Amino acid sequence: VLLPVAIYVISEISKVSENEKQLRKLYEQQLSSFIFSVNLYSEDLMSSISFRLANQPTPETIEQAFAENLYLLAISFSPLDSTGHLSDSTSLTFHYEEENKAKWIANIRELLNSQDSLLSNLIKYQKAGFRKLQPLPDLQVDDERFGQIGFLVEKDQKVQLCLLTFDTEQFIRQTLQPKM
Repeated sequence: VLLPVAIYVISEISKVSENEKQLRKLYEQQLSSFIFSVNLYSEDLMSSISFRLANQPTPETIEQAFAENLYLLAISFSPLDSTGHLSDSTSLTFHYEEENKAKWIANIRELLNSQDSLLSNLIKYQKAGFRKLQPLPDLQVDDERFGQIGFLVEKDQKVQLCLLTFDTEQFIRQTLQPKM
């Protein structure tokens, strides 16, 4: 009597285990699709900002970018030479009062100086006819960290790195969270 019951219980346990594996696989596929969708949406948002700034890097366009994207904190332009090294000074436009402008510029220049290979790769993409959005390491100012996306633009007859600095938490709250 116990042998058929034991076989039946073992059979049912193996079916449950098989179902759990299928559910886990389905869950992982859905999670992967969701993450891909969120990343694509984020890239589209940043791409639309970069497109406008690349085509018209004027003060009006910069102000419009700030007005439409409240998570943007700063937009900086740093001229590059033909090899991808920083040349002149960095110009920085803040979304808010420019109380710590010198500190921000120093931190941005320090960060960019450590990204020579990344900047030279952006130059190669541009020479090949592509405008690539490149995430950069977070910018740290005092105890705060901010996300950054860079791309190249032609401004004042020079190739410049345009760097969008944004509040990551605010970006998630304002744009991604409602979409999720």
